Formats: sequence, structure tokens, C-alpha cells
Amino acid sequence: MRHNSNGRRRRVYLSIDLDYWGYDFRPPEGTQEAATAFFNRVFALRLPIRVVRYHHLLIPHINASECNAVVNVDYHSDLADNESADPADLPKLSEGTWANHVVFASGGSFEWRCPDHAKCYTYRGGTCHGTHDPFVEYDYSPWREKVRIREGLVRLPWRSIAAVGVSLSRRWLGSYRTVEPVVARLGIRDWLRQPGRPRTSIKPTRRTRRRFIRSKLCLPS
Repeated sequence: MRHNSNGRRRRVYLSIDLDYWGYDFRPPEGTQEAATAFFNRVFALRLPIRVVRYHHLLIPHINASECNAVVNVDYHSDLADNESADPADLPKLSEGTWANHVVFASGGSFEWRCPDHAKCYTYRGGTCHGTHDPFVEYDYSPWREKVRIREGLVRLPWRSIAAVGVSLSRRWLGSYRTVEPVVARLGIRDWLRQPGRPRTSIKPTRRTRRRFIRSKLCLPS
């Protein structure tokens, strides 16, 4: 079991935004196969999954999770720059700033997993900060230097994941097709075509897990 620099057991909150696969829906990441393969692993964790319409609505779940690390699988960073170098001077809570409002940020770590480093970070297609880059200018991030950007989904800390949340982020999806099977298997089949309130928490059933595993898609560990 991995531990952080303070010697505490590492407990990771896996935060997933469906726009990772649906915002820029070009291969290899933006395919139904890639999305299904990833969720095979998520369902195999056998953890309850909190599902929300907008990403910032996961904050109560994250802050109550007793985790000390966040891995954000997302086309967008959702980490903005604080209003000033004062750690308490946070931006208003929104879809693009929720990572600033995690209660364990000062003693934890934040890792952004994006599908394309150049598009998402270098050319700022997925960044959420203004003047100050919180991945470089640590004084403007509540996480300080414990921030990281990685491209792709290889070598995720699966054994350390203690809680999972999913944001549907409908308005950020360029294509529904890449995530439609995943949404259906999460039990919110009608969400793609008509507005409605998704269930806020689900636990994968044995039948649902079988349907995912039966596809025989998997990711490298």
C-alpha cells in the first residue's frame, strides 16, 4: 500500500468527467471502446459511485471522503488560480474551480489526467486558470507544489482508490456517442436525450459488472 510524504496511507478520490472521452472525440482516447475499457476497471473496484450533473457538485462527496489525494480524469483541469497568494482567497465555486475547494488540498495532492497534454495544457484547451498557472505558480494553488499533469490513463493508482465520483457534464460533450454506453450502464439511460435529474449515487450491480467485464476490454495496470 502506498503512503504519502507524511507517512499516511494514500487514499485517492477518483474524479471522472465524461468529457475526457466526449469533448474532443478523436482516437485513441475518444472512442466508445476506450471509455468502456476504463469503466471496466472502475466497476471492478466495487465501490459506490457518486454521479452528478456538474463536476463541482462532487465537492461535498470529495470533502467527506477522508481521502488525501485527487486524481481528476478530465479534459479540463478544473483547477483555477486563487484570487491572490493567500490560500484562503479562493475563486467562486464552479465547474472550473472545484479543485480549489477541496478541504484536504493543503496537505494532499492533485493529479490531472488529460487525454492530450498539448491540446489540454500547452495550448490551454482544457485549462481553467486566468493570469497565474497553478501548475507552475504554486503560491496561487491551494495544493501548492503537490500538483501534477499526466497524459492518458496508464498506471493509475488503482489500489489506492478509496472513492469514486462521476460528472456527466453534458454541455461539454462534443459527441454523446463515445459515452452513451457508459451512461446507460450507470443507470441514467434517458439523460442523453432529455433533461432530468440523474441519480446521485449508485452501486454497480452484479449484472452490470458482468456486462462490462464481458466486453473483455481492459487497460494496462
